[in-house]
This record gives sequence, structure tokens and C-alpha cells, in this order.
Amino acid sequence: KDALRYMLDTGKGIEETIAEKGLAQVSDDSTLEKIVDDLIASNPEPVQQIKEGQQKAIGFLIGQAMKKTQGKANPKKLGDLIQRRILND
Repeated sequence: KDALRYMLDTGKGIEETIAEKGLAQVSDDSTLEKIVDDLIASNPEPVQQIKEGQQKAIGFLIGQAMKKTQGKANPKKLGDLIQRRILND
């Protein structure tokens, strides 16, 4: 809503508005890897649950990452990365 108003008020395009307002989704692998590594280090209980096959714990970690990035992280990439990091250790 605010982005649309901003675009109408300034005459700027969508890409420029996204960049200026910091609305872009975080999909960069190295950024997401750091976030996931921090989450794994600070959440040993859900990590253990995932290792034991409790897949719903992945949702918890994704939620924590989304909170940390103010909803800007790519949740699909996060889920894939969390599974790879935990299950391939």
C-alpha cells in the first residue's frame, strides 16, 4: 500500500521503489546461509527434533528466520537450506 502510494507520489518505477524502500526479498545464498547457521547454533532443541524426523520443527526455524529478516527471506530457500545443513551434518 505504502509502496504504491510512494510510486504514485514520486513517479518512480517498481524496481526503484523496491530498492529505495528495502522491500526486496532476501534470496542471496550467502546471506541465507549465515542466518541459518546462526539459527542452528542458537536453537539446539528444534535442530535435534529435525534430526529425529520431526519436520514441523523446520517451520519453527523458518519462522525465526522470517522474524529476523522482517519477513524478507525467501521461505522456500530457507527450508531447503535448513534441511541440508541439519541433515547432512
